[in-house]
Amino acid sequence: MDETEFDCRYLASEEIDLLRRVYDRALASRNIAPGSKEADELALRIMIMYQAGVRNEEALRGDEATAP
Repeated sequence: MDETEFDCRYLASEEIDLLRRVYDRALASRNIAPGSKEADELALRIMIMYQAGVRNEEALRGDEATAP
Protein backbone atom coordinates (compact mmCIF):
# COMPACT_ATOMS: atom_id res chain seq x y z
CA MET A 1 0.00 0.00 0.00
CA ASP A 2 1.23 3.49 -0.86
CA GLU A 3 2.18 5.68 2.15
CA THR A 4 -0.40 8.29 1.16
CA GLU A 5 -3.26 5.80 1.27
CA PHE A 6 -5.34 5.41 4.41
CA ASP A 7 -5.57 1.97 5.96
CA CYS A 8 -8.72 1.99 8.08
CA ARG A 9 -7.57 -1.16 9.90
CA TYR A 10 -4.66 0.59 11.59
CA LEU A 11 -3.91 4.01 13.01
CA ALA A 12 -0.46 4.75 14.38
CA SER A 13 -0.26 6.45 17.77
CA GLU A 14 0.87 9.67 16.04
CA GLU A 15 -2.26 9.62 13.90
CA ILE A 16 -4.48 9.08 16.92
CA ASP A 17 -2.72 11.97 18.68
CA LEU A 18 -3.25 14.20 15.64
CA LEU A 19 -6.94 13.32 15.36
CA ARG A 20 -7.51 13.83 19.10
CA ARG A 21 -5.76 17.23 19.00
CA VAL A 22 -7.77 18.32 15.96
CA TYR A 23 -11.03 17.16 17.54
CA ASP A 24 -10.35 18.79 20.93
CA ARG A 25 -9.35 22.11 19.36
CA ALA A 26 -12.33 22.07 16.99
CA LEU A 27 -14.71 21.44 19.91
CA ALA A 28 -13.18 24.27 21.92
CA SER A 29 -13.18 26.78 19.07
CA ARG A 30 -16.86 26.08 18.36
CA ASN A 31 -17.98 25.77 22.00
CA ILE A 32 -19.35 22.30 21.31
CA ALA A 33 -19.93 19.99 24.28
CA PRO A 34 -18.11 16.65 24.12
CA GLY A 35 -20.58 13.79 23.71
CA SER A 36 -23.19 15.97 22.01
CA LYS A 37 -24.71 15.20 18.63
CA GLU A 38 -22.71 18.12 17.19
CA ALA A 39 -19.51 16.63 18.61
CA ASP A 40 -20.29 13.25 17.05
CA GLU A 41 -20.94 14.90 13.68
CA LEU A 42 -17.69 16.84 13.95
CA ALA A 43 -15.73 13.67 14.76
CA LEU A 44 -17.26 11.93 11.76
CA ARG A 45 -16.40 14.84 9.46
CA ILE A 46 -12.80 14.87 10.70
CA MET A 47 -12.45 11.12 10.15
CA ILE A 48 -13.94 11.31 6.65
CA MET A 49 -11.53 14.08 5.73
CA TYR A 50 -8.61 12.13 7.21
CA GLN A 51 -9.61 9.01 5.28
CA ALA A 52 -9.72 11.15 2.13
CA GLY A 53 -6.08 12.09 2.69
CA VAL A 54 -6.30 15.45 4.47
CA ARG A 55 -3.44 15.70 6.98
CA ASN A 56 -3.23 19.46 7.63
CA GLU A 57 -4.54 20.24 11.13
CA GLU A 58 -6.15 23.54 10.16
CA ALA A 59 -7.91 21.94 7.21
CA LEU A 60 -9.11 19.03 9.37
CA ARG A 61 -10.48 21.47 11.97
CA GLY A 62 -12.23 23.41 9.25
CA ASP A 63 -10.39 26.62 10.17
CA GLU A 64 -9.97 27.57 6.53
CA ALA A 65 -13.71 27.35 5.91
CA THR A 66 -14.69 29.23 9.07
CA ALA A 67 -12.19 32.05 8.83
CA PRO A 68 -13.68 35.44 7.82
